[in-house]
Amino acid sequence: MLLSGASGHGQWETSGIIFSELKRGNVVRVAVAYIVVAWLGTQIAETLFPAFGTPDWVFKTLVLLVAIGFPFALLFAWAFELTPEGIKKTHEVDASAPLHTRPVADWIS
Repeated sequence: MLLSGASGHGQWETSGIIFSELKRGNVVRVAVAYIVVAWLGTQIAETLFPAFGTPDWVFKTLVLLVAIGFPFALLFAWAFELTPEGIKKTHEVDASAPLHTRPVADWIS
């Protein structure tokens, strides 16, 4: 199944464009950060919950909520950009301008 033309490269070109757009919009970065933080949080919960006598359903609910939150985090990362001027919709941000032109400390002030 090819997406364009008779050459076998159309599918790879389209997926490369999609992946580069996701990387520009920090979706990949958010996905990796979410997975790392979710893994760390579940590891900590798995260690501490038995020590406090927490019922098993609490851990299962935590894992379910983390799994449900993942697509929402990706959706928000795709729809919005964090710029020095604040949070903006992705289509309002100039695609050629670098997003990180000032230090984070300047964003806060």
